Amino acid sequence: MVANGEQVKAITNWFELQHHANKCYVITLLKWHIQ
Repeated sequence: MVANGEQVKAITNWFELQHHANKCYVITLLKWHIQ
């Protein structure tokens, strides 16, 4: 399957969202452990 520009952009956005969500999740866990 050849990905066109739009698909590449969508996949990149999805990965960035996942990365951001994971970062928020880790930060939340750390805050919970500190308390």
